[in-house]
Amino acid sequence: MDVSFVQVLDISDPVIANSLVDQRRIEFVLLCETRDEAADTMLYHPPPRYTKMFTMNGDQVMSQPCFRLYPSKPTSAQFLSADVEQLIQKCCRDREHLNVALRQKAEEVAHTKDTIRTRTEV
Repeated sequence: MDVSFVQVLDISDPVIANSLVDQRRIEFVLLCETRDEAADTMLYHPPPRYTKMFTMNGDQVMSQPCFRLYPSKPTSAQFLSADVEQLIQKCCRDREHLNVALRQKAEEVAHTKDTIRTRTEV
């Protein structure tokens, strides 16, 4: 269940409360347990009036029309890239490295099978 950020705050000073409302628009912020739940809610079922949601881990999710997700622990983008050609080249290099590793493992398996076969014959 999503909870409004304003509902969890206990601010006795009206100046601080008004500042948070005016400057950070906290009346339009929801809190949520997980990133997946927050992303699903804000992407497919955004509650009326609410524009962003924070998770327990500190992730920030913005609603439509410009859906955005800012993780609390930034990682490099895996799907978005400014230079698509560079990303394609990197994927091709990664695929080639994986093919080489796969061939090596297949050779190791074949060698192990041969070793087992010769030992069982003797």
